[in-house]
Amino acid sequence: KLLIMLCVLGALVGGYFILDAVNANQEEAETVAADTEETVEITIPEKSDIVGISYEYDGETVALTREDSTADWVYADDDAFPLDQTYPAQMLAVIDALEPTREFSGGNLADYGLDEPDVIVNVTDIDGNEYQYSIGAENELTYEYYMATGDSDMIYTVDSSLLDNFSYGLFDLIETEDVPAMNNVESIDVTTGTRSVVLNYDPDANLSYSDAFVWYSDEDGQTYPLGTDEVESLMDDLNAMTWRACLSYNADKSTLGTYGLEEPAATIVVRYMADVTTATGETDENGDAITTTTSEERAFTLELGSFVGDYCYARLGGSSMVYTIDATLADELMLAGYSSLRSSTICALDFDTVGSMDITIDGETHTIVLGTETVEVTDTDSDSDDDTATTTTTQDRTFTLDGETADNDLGDALLDAIGSITWNGDTADSDAGSLPEVTIVFHRTTDTFTDMELTLSRYGSTAYRVMFEGADGLLVSADYVTALTDAFDSLSESVSE
Repeated sequence: KLLIMLCVLGALVGGYFILDAVNANQEEAETVAADTEETVEITIPEKSDIVGISYEYDGETVALTREDSTADWVYADDDAFPLDQTYPAQMLAVIDALEPTREFSGGNLADYGLDEPDVIVNVTDIDGNEYQYSIGAENELTYEYYMATGDSDMIYTVDSSLLDNFSYGLFDLIETEDVPAMNNVESIDVTTGTRSVVLNYDPDANLSYSDAFVWYSDEDGQTYPLGTDEVESLMDDLNAMTWRACLSYNADKSTLGTYGLEEPAATIVVRYMADVTTATGETDENGDAITTTTSEERAFTLELGSFVGDYCYARLGGSSMVYTIDATLADELMLAGYSSLRSSTICALDFDTVGSMDITIDGETHTIVLGTETVEVTDTDSDSDDDTATTTTTQDRTFTLDGETADNDLGDALLDAIGSITWNGDTADSDAGSLPEVTIVFHRTTDTFTDMELTLSRYGSTAYRVMFEGADGLLVSADYVTALTDAFDSLSESVSE
């Protein structure tokens, strides 16, 4: 075995030196040839005279044309193609700056990847003259590429810019439609074949027990409060949406049907307020234009079609351009509603509205009364020569447990434990299962939702089932209940001390 391994090692080492010698000889030949030339020149038309660019890349030929240097470029086979003008502009710039570093003659074109070039660029000037530039393999020592031209037998080396700027398929050059920045959103309508949901922003609705809820979902004839963070996260994802690819720019009815967009699986309509700046035609004292800004309601419509792998076909409402977007975002939009956007926080109470709480743990009920006390804080300005002091007053929350004064910080810790409970699952089981281990009844000083009950019942070994203001059936981690009972025990100990 050792002998075999030595033979293999010897063959590998020998092959390495042979290959290194071949590369070295080729590099030496190129260098010698290059040293015989003072400058390396190739024929390039004037940039302003170029009216035609066609290239072959990855088996596809793309031809662009223009009437003259002042006209826009168009796709030669269809001038209705929405061509992004930045691409031909960059192609022109690269051709104009094309400057080989070396040139040499002889050799087999296949050795330089020029028998089957990666890119072939054909340029036509306004007089009908044609120029060709072909890009072959990379020189692994200099990281340059071999190039041949249509009017010379020489082989050149150039940087990667020609290859980089012509490595596009036709649909890579398309000018896609813009997705507007939607910030001040007022509503989101989601319509599918089976459901219709309207998400409304209404901070003054007061349709729930907490003013923390400003978004509501109208579905199934009812209104549900939504989590603000959850809706904002959905809008962040929508604003960050990018077209993964454009598949058609002139889709007819039949083509739309192919992508599931003749009758969309879902239609999303976002209504938002946009700032519109208008010039008044006047100037200020510095000569700058005076403008006015107004707010205008606009609507953004997105239609979703069939899913394919990790993507979903989509288009803007009424558009003939078809794209793909990430399937994850499409799912978010199609399923938007109370079930997916409800607040992750179980109890979003403003505890300033709670006068007292009856808390039952281990079968015993205790009453916690919440109050306030005025606290004066004196602050001496150490930077002042006369030791100026300022006094401010604050309102601190106080607690009593079963009529005994309790520690304020530990009382706040108990409220934090209640407010931090978030759900991590749900169950369709209509039976609440075991009896509640923890029950808290909040007595509030509000006109509505005055008495509210929170119950936590054991559901398996690691979870509790919670019931509170529409949260029936949601499951929370047992860790939250442990943190709550520990906080209550600490509060109780502060009273006994």
